[in-house]
Amino acid sequence: MNAQTTHRNGFTLVEMAVVLLIVAMLIGGGLSVVSTQIEAQKFKDTLKVLEDAKEALLGYAASHSEVLAPSTHPYLPCPDKTAAAPVIGVSVLPNVANDGLEDRNTVGGCSVLEGNLPWVTLGINGTDAWGNRIRYSVTQVFANSQTGIRLTNTGTLTVNTLNNLGATIAAATSVPAVVLSHGPNAWGAISANGQAIPAPPVANVNETENADADTTFVSNTPVIAGGTGGEFDDIVGWLPASLIFNRMLQSGKLP
Repeated sequence: MNAQTTHRNGFTLVEMAVVLLIVAMLIGGGLSVVSTQIEAQKFKDTLKVLEDAKEALLGYAASHSEVLAPSTHPYLPCPDKTAAAPVIGVSVLPNVANDGLEDRNTVGGCSVLEGNLPWVTLGINGTDAWGNRIRYSVTQVFANSQTGIRLTNTGTLTVNTLNNLGATIAAATSVPAVVLSHGPNAWGAISANGQAIPAPPVANVNETENADADTTFVSNTPVIAGGTGGEFDDIVGWLPASLIFNRMLQSGKLP
């Protein structure tokens, strides 16, 4: 036997450390890819939720008629108010916040014009892929159960977007209804159990626009923190008046 022949059994500690480091890097990279794929799927799922919400709103309108003569004109549902939402007019009790039921006042209008999508009233789930409530804003004349929708009605909501230079431009005006998800960061959302999630940071001006309960919204591709207008991951959909009118005409709900 050659006395100078050396047999190596197994790895040295240094070799084992290198192998473990490589494995960790591979696993970390794999998890990053999987995490990205999961988030992408959640965005797709939420887009589908918003499309289903719009169809549910149209279905509600097609199955409800004004209470005053001639009792043929349809109307959209009212939002389900949130705990912090002010009440417009005199509420029809109980009008409980965050219960999924639309909230109306005594003269047929909505108690609030912005709140949760009334998921119980519509018979749908009403949450996005991150487990938060879909928000819903509506123009009063499109949701008034006393007068119903008329072909002369005009929406009061505006949806803006950003152009290639980061300037705000109108994507849609005179919109009757908007539905939106506050995305994965959830700032400004209402959780499924009715808890208010903190408003977006001041730097996120476009997300703030979607959480301030006014009549202007922003729909845009995601923006990372530090980008123009601050971080943005909201997902916004809307019902244009033309779609509502056409669908109601097709269903015989409008003359």
